[in-house]
Amino acid sequence: MKHLRSLLSLILALCLIFSLSSPAFAAEDDVESAAPSSVDIFRNVYEQYLANHLAGRDGEEVLRTTIEKMLEEHPELLESVIDGMMASGDSYSYYLTPEEVAADNATKVYGGIGVSVVINDAGEFEITSVVPSSPAQIAGIEPGDILLSVGGRSVKGLTSFAVGGLIQGEAGSLVTIGVRRGDHARFYRLNLTSLPSTAVSYVDIDETTRYIKISTFSNSKAFSQFVDAIQPMIRNDDCPIKNLIFDVRDNYGGYAVLVADMLNYLVEEAGTSLFHITNKEGEVTQEYVSTGRGVKTDSITVLVNENTVSAAEVFAFCIQQLGLGTVVGTQTHGKGVGMYIFHQADGSEALIVSLEMTAGNGASYHEVGVIPDIVVENPPLSDMPDVGALTADDLADCVYGNTNAACRALNDRLVLFGYRIETGDTFDMITRNALVSFQKKTELSPTGALDAEAIALMDELLDYYRETAIDSDLQFETALSLLHPEQ
Repeated sequence: MKHLRSLLSLILALCLIFSLSSPAFAAEDDVESAAPSSVDIFRNVYEQYLANHLAGRDGEEVLRTTIEKMLEEHPELLESVIDGMMASGDSYSYYLTPEEVAADNATKVYGGIGVSVVINDAGEFEITSVVPSSPAQIAGIEPGDILLSVGGRSVKGLTSFAVGGLIQGEAGSLVTIGVRRGDHARFYRLNLTSLPSTAVSYVDIDETTRYIKISTFSNSKAFSQFVDAIQPMIRNDDCPIKNLIFDVRDNYGGYAVLVADMLNYLVEEAGTSLFHITNKEGEVTQEYVSTGRGVKTDSITVLVNENTVSAAEVFAFCIQQLGLGTVVGTQTHGKGVGMYIFHQADGSEALIVSLEMTAGNGASYHEVGVIPDIVVENPPLSDMPDVGALTADDLADCVYGNTNAACRALNDRLVLFGYRIETGDTFDMITRNALVSFQKKTELSPTGALDAEAIALMDELLDYYRETAIDSDLQFETALSLLHPEQ
């Protein structure tokens, strides 16, 4: 954009020099005022050009032909020009270069480290979720960590799609990433792995209550996995499961049609308007209506937070507006608009905000968010000590007498598990004795030497520590209390 502004200012400044307007002399007060910005000059010259040019040209034509002329002479500015146009109307439309489109497509084919990343309000790449049993989780990476670098390259200034391409690649290859947690930076060397595609998972709280976590609405398997989650209830009024708790916290949305398909299974009556899609004229271009296949429930609760976005908000909002259930948590993001993808001849793509999603009764949550029926703030994560990455590939390095990162990672774990007091970079006698104690306690062979079996058991313990790192999930506990108020 800097080059674009400079060129436009130059073009319009030249027009100003040869304009027919009379010269002006600044007053003393004006001399001391701040110099006008490029935007000020552009606006003034643009308005003067339209008001005085003999041809009486249309303003839109002037801007279009000016930009076309500039791009003919400076084609390298195409991305900057389109980025500026996309950012001028809203904060969601964006443009992908052919390289970024290719990187995005590659993420659907190759391996990864098991994290979801978004750009936060500070412009940093924040890790929002970590896939269970993925290389990232095993290494100790957590939601809320800030991604700093990939392969020694800083991610500052890159697009989210470019970063996604950097942390994807051929399964089995290695990638080094740097992250920041609080004030501390750590670096991990991870194997890219083919990851399971799980959009919807569930667990029974008791014989009448099922908890269903919907992680995304952008996965093609989301609907089939949703149906699997409610399968016992379909056409079975005798099913003991009558209470559903849906968790769409930290869900960044996806496809509206998937939301409609899922909502359809929650509305018993046919002909109920679920939600609308409207265009820029406010006309309804798509209405999703229930078909009467909904399961019978006694209660539905939806958990939301500030990272419940777009399609996930539609899901929660429609359940609330239809009177199907109760929304619990914190106010959601407030993205009630969707985009169409326009494919370009060079392989690039323009994703343009072209529609708004409203509930069947016409209510909108855009720029407001879904206001929970019961507002509940969760406490922050408890502090958990950093532990370095340690895998079976490190066995040759993590031996008695050596000093390296793998030895420190082992000592980190032994401190966390309570077998030594302080960590360190050396596999010393204290490490050996602590490891023997760990092996005895866990019924492993007490050799004092690290092996793959000990690493696997430590990974299981780390998973347990991370799962219990939250002091309490007050939002989930509130959902349960609605079902069992006496508890």
